[in-house]
Amino acid sequence: MSVTEIVNSISGTEKPESEQDDCEIIPVAKVSNIETKEALKKLMQYAQQHEQGVKLIFILMSAEDEVDELAC
Repeated sequence: MSVTEIVNSISGTEKPESEQDDCEIIPVAKVSNIETKEALKKLMQYAQQHEQGVKLIFILMSAEDEVDELAC
């Protein structure tokens, strides 16, 4: 998945009705070190374009794709 596809998938994500709190978990594909800076820049631009606050949660994953911690 490219950086553009990641950003587009986030912008098209709607919050399920069952989630009434202000926490939204959005799955994001792993980004290589080369793409990280540009991906973060695009995510911040997306967040700044919306009237309501957007929380960006970054999960660092091991090579085995094991999630160490998920916090809201």
